[in-house]
Amino acid sequence: HLPLLLECGHTYCDSCIIKLSRLQKTQVACPECQHVTQLKAEGIAGVLELQPNVHVMGVLA
Repeated sequence: HLPLLLECGHTYCDSCIIKLSRLQKTQVACPECQHVTQLKAEGIAGVLELQPNVHVMGVLA
């Protein structure tokens, strides 16, 4: 799983964000703070354009 940053700064794995993006294809509401992150494309393509959280990736490695 790839940890991705939402605009609010919270991190979720790519598969969780993909599930969230199914409701509204071009945006994702953060489950923690409800801030809406706009995706540049619909669905998986938009999610994969989010920035990875390299700090979390280092901890998980």
